[in-house]
Amino acid sequence: MDPERARRRRRCPKGAQVSDVSRHILVVEDDEVLRHVAAEILVLDGYGVTLAHDGACALRQIARHGEPDAILLDLQMPRMDGPAFARVYREQGGTAPIVVCSGAADGRQQAARLGAAGVVGKPYSVSELTAAIDQVLAAAKVAA
Repeated sequence: MDPERARRRRRCPKGAQVSDVSRHILVVEDDEVLRHVAAEILVLDGYGVTLAHDGACALRQIARHGEPDAILLDLQMPRMDGPAFARVYREQGGTAPIVVCSGAADGRQQAARLGAAGVVGKPYSVSELTAAIDQVLAAAKVAA
């Protein structure tokens, strides 16, 4: 682990929302436990995190807090599901890379249809989640 990441990890209390980090992830997940587990993993890896329980809430969070650096998106949620969120988000000009998080057998195909930059299956390990987020952020940085 690089020294900067280790320093951020010590500074970030478990489960906190961090606003003074360089990268911010929007976690969109209807399952409260999974939402908070993902947030804890990402905070401990040095990311700022904003949480949303469905697509409509995610759009409100973006309007309130601005464009995230990446979005971790569940596909199956009540009210506004992942595909509906992705469509509206892109129609509104959103450009953050989306990492689909799905336990569905066809999760990879759904992610491809959405134009997702990455996919992580449920259940996922800490290393799988952080690798997926790190990878899409690195690719976005190269493309910028």
